[in-house]
Amino acid sequence: MQLKGTPGFDTGAFFRALHLERIHLLCGGIDLAAPTAGLRAAILGDTSPGSLFDLFGANTSSFPTLAAAPPGSSINISRLDLGAVVSTVVNAMTAATGPEGAPRVQMIAGLVSASVLPALGGEYTSIWPHSVTTASVPPLFVMTIHQQAATQLEQYAKDGATRVLQEVK
Repeated sequence: MQLKGTPGFDTGAFFRALHLERIHLLCGGIDLAAPTAGLRAAILGDTSPGSLFDLFGANTSSFPTLAAAPPGSSINISRLDLGAVVSTVVNAMTAATGPEGAPRVQMIAGLVSASVLPALGGEYTSIWPHSVTTASVPPLFVMTIHQQAATQLEQYAKDGATRVLQEVK
C-alpha cells in the first residue's frame, strides 16, 4: 500500500514492521477527584521482541527519579528505551524504503545510537512542586543516565574537541 505523493515509501510495509497486531488492548482512566488528579493507562499484548512494547524498556519495581520529588508534588514518570525507539523506527523505515533507502536509514541510525543513546538511562520524570515550602521552586525535569556510557561520551566529545583544535592550529 503506497499513499499518493510518497514515491519510494511503502506505508503498508512501514506499519507491518511496527507489528501493531501484537497490541490486544489499550485502556485508560482519568481521576479528577480533589485534591489530586490522575491519569492511568495500560496496554496489553504480545511482548515478544520486535514490537512497540520494546519502547517501554524492562519492567522494574522502583523509580529512581522519584527521590527528586518533594512531598506534595505532581509528578509524571515515564520509561522509554530510546535504543528500542531507534531500532523500531529503523526497521519500519527500512521496510518502507526498500533496498534503495536502507543504507541511508542505517547510516543515520548508527550515528544517533552509537553516540548519545547508550548514556541515557530510560527514566524521565517531570516534577511540579506544590507545597507551601516549595512555592518558589520551578518545575523540574529529571532523567537517569548510565554513568559508564556517559563518561565514554564525555571522553569522546573531549577527544573530538582536541582533534578540532589541533587541526585549526
